[in-house]
Amino acid sequence: MYDILFIDDKFEEIKDTFFALQKDHIRCFYSDGENNLPQTDKEKLPFKNLRYICLDLHLENLSISTLKSNKNTVSILASVVKSFIYEGSPNIIINTSFIEEFDAVKSDFIKYLGFDPQIRTEQKNKDNNQKYSILHNQTIKEDIKQASHQSVLRNLVIREAIEIENLILCVIEKRFVEILQNNSEETMKILRKGFHFSHKIALFNMFNSNLHVELEKLRKLRNKFAHESEPPREDLLDCLKEIEDLKQTINS
Repeated sequence: MYDILFIDDKFEEIKDTFFALQKDHIRCFYSDGENNLPQTDKEKLPFKNLRYICLDLHLENLSISTLKSNKNTVSILASVVKSFIYEGSPNIIINTSFIEEFDAVKSDFIKYLGFDPQIRTEQKNKDNNQKYSILHNQTIKEDIKQASHQSVLRNLVIREAIEIENLILCVIEKRFVEILQNNSEETMKILRKGFHFSHKIALFNMFNSNLHVELEKLRKLRNKFAHESEPPREDLLDCLKEIEDLKQTINS
């Protein structure tokens, strides 16, 4: 998942900011507005949690040299941005030498976008390659890094939860005859319901009920993360350590 998208016809003008952000482990993507555009919703998925779009107004490769009194070019520019939007409303930073030109077409640009993002403008400076870009602001960088870090941790929790579910299944398979011999009404009820994570936990409890609380907590956390698009706010490092201990206990 990318954090920042750069749309500029001249990579040289944004490369310092691009590489500086990547050095800080912030995931960046570049397009000249003509190439590397997603063509389907599936191709938009890597941009699902996009935080910022840094946009050059004048994409000469698309014959966009002026926007004022030219709704067609404003529409083209908006369509380039929209092609990356899967959901949500990322912040847009307009990087241009002609800020007043954008102010004149801002309402049309938002109309063609189809959503109302927070838009900031910054003066393009060809001499320092955006050395003083808004994106160099330490608060913004730390915010992006934290969200990116939490997003990675969330995915790790989901992956580890799936691994634990598979470990539980292995235990159940090895002792399935024993489970069937326990011909209790509760056991048969669980088997008839299906074989979701909660049912596997219930069957596993027949052999090790001491882990019920931890497994239920993990199941709920996995389900929560699997259906959320925003990175979790809680610190997940301790959670991952608990999951690692849980895996060792199941394997022992």
